[in-house]
Amino acid sequence: MKSISNFFTKKIQTVFNDFSLTLSFFTVLVKTEKIASEEEMAKTWFYMVPLGLILGSIAGLPFIFPLKPDLQALFSLVLLVSLTRCFHWDGFADLLDGIGSNTQKENFFNILKDSRIGVFGVTGLILGILSMWILLKNIHSFWAIVGLCVFSRGNLIFTAWTLKKWAKKGIGKIFFSSISFQKILLNLILSALIITIIFDILTYTLAFLGLLIWSFYLLFLARKHRGANGDFLGATIVFSEIIFLVALSLR
Repeated sequence: MKSISNFFTKKIQTVFNDFSLTLSFFTVLVKTEKIASEEEMAKTWFYMVPLGLILGSIAGLPFIFPLKPDLQALFSLVLLVSLTRCFHWDGFADLLDGIGSNTQKENFFNILKDSRIGVFGVTGLILGILSMWILLKNIHSFWAIVGLCVFSRGNLIFTAWTLKKWAKKGIGKIFFSSISFQKILLNLILSALIITIIFDILTYTLAFLGLLIWSFYLLFLARKHRGANGDFLGATIVFSEIIFLVALSLR
């Protein structure tokens, strides 16, 4: 009995450590000075849906207070962006700068790596944030934030899988190369189940169709420029959040 107890204790501790690492990498909720190994980073795929649930539950708190819808949407967005350190919006802006530059191959990725932001990136940030604010204000729901966080994190692995072949060196390559059928199935089933329970299958289907179109566009970019990096994934998170809200609005 003691050996069984020790086994489960170790398993629980491992899961806790891996999830803490996921939170520390993608959010400000957990701070750690530990440098994660590639093997540990690869495990974060297993915790994307729980990550989305936690982020959405915290960022959606303004909707439970008796505030005007525009203020609820504003405070909710501020929370979401703050919790994630603008991590994904940075990739979104970088990718738009690269696309807008109309350059080829390595020049394209040099723009993505540039710490400066260009006019296409600035325009994308303004339109993206504004779109989310308007959609959230109109939908006016705590569950909308939970849903967009779960959908964007849970379905990210699908886009990453389509781009896996084109992964370039860097942190992004760790996530691309660590994709497996087990992780894809787990993320897609969990996210679809949660979205269907909270909303309906139509919402998930519409949002996933939008993500499908986006994924094939990124695949086109990856082939054109002979590579894909972490900015592709960051931009996908942002796009998925927006397209999920659009799908909710079309219900």
